[in-house]
Amino acid sequence: MLIGYVAVVAMLTTAAPVELKPGVSYQGPQTIRVASEGIAFGLGPGWVGQLPPQAEAMVIQHRERPGVMLASVRRATKAEATATMSAPIPIEPGLTMVPTGNVKARGNVLTADYSAGELRGFALARLHRDGRVVAVVGLAPAAAMKGLKAAIRALGKSVRFMKIKPAVAASPAGSLAEALAGRKLHRFFGDYGYREHQTMTLCRNGRFFYNMEAGGVTRGMGSGAASSNGQGRWSISGDQLQLRWDNGGTRTYRVQQQDGKLLLNGNKWLRESAGC
Repeated sequence: MLIGYVAVVAMLTTAAPVELKPGVSYQGPQTIRVASEGIAFGLGPGWVGQLPPQAEAMVIQHRERPGVMLASVRRATKAEATATMSAPIPIEPGLTMVPTGNVKARGNVLTADYSAGELRGFALARLHRDGRVVAVVGLAPAAAMKGLKAAIRALGKSVRFMKIKPAVAASPAGSLAEALAGRKLHRFFGDYGYREHQTMTLCRNGRFFYNMEAGGVTRGMGSGAASSNGQGRWSISGDQLQLRWDNGGTRTYRVQQQDGKLLLNGNKWLRESAGC
């Protein structure tokens, strides 16, 4: 079993990677790359994965075996990741993974076991020193959990952290301001049953309007909905988007443009004309 496990990991980490794109189905064995996050990881034989449009977790299932894995990239310290994994993890309304023991740490890898009714869960987080985290959560019937754990560990071991692809350099303050002025920006975020939609309208007269709506199941808090909004003035300084709310608050985003995508603090935002 160990020899097969090592062979699968070696195969995944040496295969030529393909870039992860929403809505595309990937079949293992295959190495997947996320250039904007500077990571690559492997799908084992028999596993099929897809990143649903506007989602932030890749859904991975085996063609024959029961169980599902959710793989995502996020930012967290080791303490923050440990705290998250120590709490219940909502998957969908009525289904929550409850920890059955303490989070185990071995070097830069954290693992934890869970129970969800008749199902069993397992989570693994592989951390990089700069705060990047590749998190994999798995859920399966108890009889299939041993095989799913092995697959999650193989995926975690296949992870490679690389230098993050630099932003396109052709964006001095003037041209960056022109690219954002008159645009409405959208960010959709989903996390195990929780959904969030943020909009940021950047008008050509220097005014901005912000709105956030969220709902679903929040980690450890049950279900509910929330919203917030505000407005103020926006400006560009170098590669920084600066927001100054009328109530005195401020917020700064680092702006990157990669392969036609707009990233604010590393998160993808969609753009459309705002008409202002």
